[in-house]
Amino acid sequence: MKQKLRDGEFVVILLTNINVERGYLEDSLALGNYDCVYVDGQHSPLSEEKLAAFCAMTEDLGIPAQMRLPHTYHTYLMGRYADFGLSSIMVPEVMEESTVDEAIEYFYFGTRGRRSWGNKGYGIKNFGSPTDRLAYADWWNNQGGVLALQIESVEGISRSARFAKKEGVDYLAFGPNDLRFSLERNP
Repeated sequence: MKQKLRDGEFVVILLTNINVERGYLEDSLALGNYDCVYVDGQHSPLSEEKLAAFCAMTEDLGIPAQMRLPHTYHTYLMGRYADFGLSSIMVPEVMEESTVDEAIEYFYFGTRGRRSWGNKGYGIKNFGSPTDRLAYADWWNNQGGVLALQIESVEGISRSARFAKKEGVDYLAFGPNDLRFSLERNP
């Protein structure tokens, strides 16, 4: 998915829910050529146990999983959520450059970021036992992990070009409903 984004190709994401049954998800995935499945942690109930089970199921099906964080200020938890098996995390309602910097910091490993090593995460099973920490971190930082920012305000729009240029930001998404609220507050 990260390479397709770099190459400017279309990425198709299937919106689903964390409680989806495996058979239903398999049937849904068969209807299209999806690059990722997406669950909304911002506006839906979320339990860590269900998220981990969901990610294990999607990885077993060979499709990466993305989640929108429950809140903008939860960027410090990005590594934790990635350890549950997410390959992509979206930060909602991004308005400040400090939020982007913190997201990058906690999403990536090593010299690029400060994600804690937990010997868990999407794709890690491909790195042998015991897991090669440096090889996995390099893969995650450069090929595996996808960091998305959702822009949903006048402030975010005005800074979005700066956000998009930051190394580590893979794509920007735009939230039209909250953006409308922001436009109504800032005519």
